[in-house]
Amino acid sequence: MTNRIIDIEVGKLMAVTDLHGNWQDYRRSKEQFASLNKDGNADICVFLGDIIHAYPDQEDRSKEIIDDLMALGTNKPGSPYIAVMGGHEMAPVYHMNLFKQDKDTGIPYEFSKAFEDAIKDDRQKYVDFLKDMPFAVRTAGGVLLLHAGATQIIGEDRQEAYKVTYQSFSNWDHDAMLRQLVMTAERMGEPIQTDDFNPSLGKHLEDNWTGKVLWEFFMNSNERGSQGVNYFSHIPGFLKFMGTGHPGLDMMVTGHLAVKKGVQVVCDEQLRISSSLGAVSDLDKHLLLFGASKRYENADELAKNCRWLY
Repeated sequence: MTNRIIDIEVGKLMAVTDLHGNWQDYRRSKEQFASLNKDGNADICVFLGDIIHAYPDQEDRSKEIIDDLMALGTNKPGSPYIAVMGGHEMAPVYHMNLFKQDKDTGIPYEFSKAFEDAIKDDRQKYVDFLKDMPFAVRTAGGVLLLHAGATQIIGEDRQEAYKVTYQSFSNWDHDAMLRQLVMTAERMGEPIQTDDFNPSLGKHLEDNWTGKVLWEFFMNSNERGSQGVNYFSHIPGFLKFMGTGHPGLDMMVTGHLAVKKGVQVVCDEQLRISSSLGAVSDLDKHLLLFGASKRYENADELAKNCRWLY
C-alpha cells in the first residue's frame, strides 16, 4: 500500500503550486529547477497539487503536463520530482465532476470535462498515476508541504470523533474508498460502472465520514471558509496529527487559495504561495526554495526563501 506521507531528511526543496493546466508556468518551473539543480541549489521539485484543470478562458494543457510528469518518473524512487495530490487530482480518481459558478453570469463552469475528454481513451493509466500521488511531504526541519492546509476534521484530538487515525490516513486506500462508493450507488439503484468517467458515482464521496475526511483535507478553504477565525485553533492539533512518528512539525506550506502577490504569511505556522493561478500576473508568481534539514522559526523566516517564478 502506498505511503501517502513522504519524509525528506536532507537536500534543498523547490515548491511550486496550483499550475491548473498552465503549460507555460509548468515549463518555467522545470527550467528553474534544472538551473538550480545544475548549480547544486535544488535537489527535489515538489508540485503542491492542483496541477490539472484550467479555469475558463485559459488553455488547458493538463494532459500534456501529466504526460511529462509520468515521463520524468515523478513520485518514483530516485526521481527528483514529487507531485502531491490536490483536490483537482482527487476528482478524476473518484469520478467527481468539479464545477464552479461564475460570479457574474451564475453559469457553472465544469473543470472536469476537458481533462476527462483528453484522457478517455486511456483513462486508467492517468488515474493510476493520480492514485499514486502522496498527500504531503514532511521535512526533517519540521515543515509540512501539502495542498490545502489544516482542517477541523483531522487533528490529534479528533481521531475517535471523526473516525480517522494517522495509520489509516497515511496509508489511504483509494480502491477501498471507491468500493464504498460503488456499494452506496448499488443501494440507490444507480449505475456503477467505473471504467469510464461516472459522475453519478462521485457525488457520493461525502456520504460517509471517510469521504468527508478526504474532501476536507483537499478542499477546505482555511481561514476564508466556514471555519473562519476558528481555523487557527485547528492548526496545532492538525500539525501534531500530521507529525505522528516525526520529531515535530512547526509549520506548513500550502497553495490552494489565491495569493495576488504570490506570497502570503497566513500565520506563524502557515505560508501560502501562488506559482501560477491565483497570482495577479507572471511577475507575481512565486516558488519556494528551502533546506529540508533547516528548522525555521516561523513562516516569516521561511517566506524569505521565496523567489519569483519569472
